[in-house]
Amino acid sequence: SAFEAKEICDRFAMQTERIHILTWDESPSEGVVGYLVSKNGKVIAVETGLNFSLQCHNCEKECAVYEVRAIDHASRVSAPVRVVLDRKKK
Repeated sequence: SAFEAKEICDRFAMQTERIHILTWDESPSEGVVGYLVSKNGKVIAVETGLNFSLQCHNCEKECAVYEVRAIDHASRVSAPVRVVLDRKKK
């Protein structure tokens, strides 16, 4: 399944907030009830239902490795789909 990430910067007053926007396609597997979303190896969200996106606010200017794994009704977890945002170069 497709998994994408992009970074936007909200500028206000004297500050800039970095936001990572993650989007992915629904799993084609039957019985999927949700998705585990991880950043740099730590689970940051469990998304259920028909939500296939997540916004991460206040992100550092760093390399971020995001993974999404599908979870089925028996609590089995799929192999990860991975995307890397390498913002150290900017």
